[in-house]
Amino acid sequence: MILSLLCRFKWDVTFIIFFSLLIRTLCGLSDYSGFNDPPKFGDYEAQRHWMEITLNLPLNEWYKESDNNPSNYWPLDYPPLSGYQSLIHGFLVGWVEPSATSLRSSWGYESPLSKIMMRFTVILSDFIVFVPSALAALAAVATAVANSGRIVDRHCFLLACAIVFLQPVAIITDHGHFQYNCISLGLTSGAIACIMRGRIYSGSILFCLALNHKQMSLFFAPAFFGHLLGVAFQNGSQSSRIVTVSSSTLPNPSIRLVQKVVTVIKLGIVVMLTFAICWAPVVLPAIHDAGGLIPAIMRVFHRIFPLKRGLFEDYVANFWCVSSLFVKWKSLFDNASLFKTSMVLTMLSFLPSVIHQILRPSPLGLLFALVNSSFSFFIFGFQVHEKSILLPLLPATLLSIQDPVTAVWLALAAMPSMYPLLVRDGVAVPYFALSMLFAAIILPDLPPLGRRLKGSKHGGDMKAKEDLDVNHESRKVSDVVVGEEGSAAGGLKYRRGLMKPDVKEDTKSEKGRNERGKNSTLFGLSSLWRQYVGGEWKVSGWIRSYVALISLLFALALHILKFSIPPPDYVPWLYDRLFVTFSFANFVPIMVYYQIQQWFC
Repeated sequence: MILSLLCRFKWDVTFIIFFSLLIRTLCGLSDYSGFNDPPKFGDYEAQRHWMEITLNLPLNEWYKESDNNPSNYWPLDYPPLSGYQSLIHGFLVGWVEPSATSLRSSWGYESPLSKIMMRFTVILSDFIVFVPSALAALAAVATAVANSGRIVDRHCFLLACAIVFLQPVAIITDHGHFQYNCISLGLTSGAIACIMRGRIYSGSILFCLALNHKQMSLFFAPAFFGHLLGVAFQNGSQSSRIVTVSSSTLPNPSIRLVQKVVTVIKLGIVVMLTFAICWAPVVLPAIHDAGGLIPAIMRVFHRIFPLKRGLFEDYVANFWCVSSLFVKWKSLFDNASLFKTSMVLTMLSFLPSVIHQILRPSPLGLLFALVNSSFSFFIFGFQVHEKSILLPLLPATLLSIQDPVTAVWLALAAMPSMYPLLVRDGVAVPYFALSMLFAAIILPDLPPLGRRLKGSKHGGDMKAKEDLDVNHESRKVSDVVVGEEGSAAGGLKYRRGLMKPDVKEDTKSEKGRNERGKNSTLFGLSSLWRQYVGGEWKVSGWIRSYVALISLLFALALHILKFSIPPPDYVPWLYDRLFVTFSFANFVPIMVYYQIQQWFC
């Protein structure tokens, strides 16, 4: 098995990172969205056009209708940070080939050199923003998993790295289709890493930056809100890493209440200042032209939240699109009614996760809440795109240190949901290549094919295999990624191939056992869930493994059917519908599983 062999080499994680960058580069040799398809081309032209706009127009005209920036030709419809990113990338592309960013005359520009530079900017963004942030997040997750009692060995960490960096949906969306999701996802990963390590203000800033790069990051907002509110209310008593003030040092409950309120106020100030810094350069120069501060802000809002586009576009594997075959939502209801309905369903879906984090905030609970919140928006949200499946994929793949099976199942089920879009883009070859490569590298290391994962405190095989070379036994996790304050992954120790928890709680005394029980049980059901359902090698682990394999075989059969039998003339959309319905049928049980799992994490 490839990953098992890599465990014996010193630079195993480094190899995975640079191998993933090579795969991204090779994917970039394919076509892209709108390739040679005038007059509007596609997302590639949209990103190039935004470079042209931000490089040649003053800040107050970025979101303003004009002859040089018409609303019918790829207007800038992302928040200001995307504009600043386009400006920086525009400098790079324009420095190499000025014609690629010249005003008006560059519309539809597709020279070989400009394509190389455009692809290079995506790889550079991936390497600078996403890679280090994802590594930091993985280290934080490994610490949290180890401190929850599960033994995390080097193989588990390497498997998680491979899942995160070789995840095919992210690669083909950014480096095939052409976008810069790696930036907002990288900023979100950085926010996760900071918050899981107790740096809630730094994490809040990073998440606000993610929101100001792509508005789709709003999918994560309820989870972050619930977790940070829970931490502020409980002063971190539910998280081993998030402790600001010990309750024993506070004189009375009234002072504790003041401390909690002050924390909430500080978080609010951090959020408002971050947004103000991001928006001020764009909004302030437009005040006179727009007729005031509020109209200037609303001009940007109308661009980034175009509710007039409708409930959904094209084929997306969510509730509205799949059910529209039977219920013609767009014909029966107006946009306003559909928007309200979708928001109600979305809130009802993510509300349990938010409540859980307000009541019992924890590092791993945050990740589950992020999966559930983003899934809720994807399944029930208004104006959802195919690419938005990247959002639940991010926390799910970070959780692969604890649960690789479900993360891989989700990644492989998500690829067919993108198939109708990717075929139109002309990137079918990378689609199949990336899917097969991911499956070939990851599946042999998962049950039932792979080695048995290390057990946890809640059951399973507690005996760890000393399967690493003797020369590596004394190495620390800091050789993989450096944890905070120079410690090995923030207290995670590496001995004989294992990552063990840095135990800080009193487990011997009666008080320690009682406190531990409070944090790990829910009406006495938590231990039963972990014993019979939660582990990778218990009943549910095997079931999910076989369901994932069956799902993969079904997807393969669906592709073969599409190439073998053309659809009838009266239903030319048949296979597009089948692909998104297949993915939706996988997404629903995965979402339900994560919803339940959060309450027992």
